[in-house]
Amino acid sequence: MVERAALRYTPAGLAVQELVLEHQSWQEEAEGQRLVNLRIQAVAMGVLAERLAHGNLGAALQCQGFLLSPRRGRSVVFHIQSFELLQES
Repeated sequence: MVERAALRYTPAGLAVQELVLEHQSWQEEAEGQRLVNLRIQAVAMGVLAERLAHGNLGAALQCQGFLLSPRRGRSVVFHIQSFELLQES
């Protein structure tokens, strides 16, 4: 978790946390190793949003969820459905 907006609430009172996740790993491609770096916009809602709002920036997380393209955007947003804290920063 490398960036985090302020925690906000929907008109119905549901907590929403927008953040940026960063991934780095070595992957095999064409019989060689390739360093993969990725930054992706992410969002969590409800109890997950509140937990992430209090987490440390730089913390290592393992997240599960789904990808969604915003209505008017060409980008992708990762919607977090669960996460596990792997390492505090």
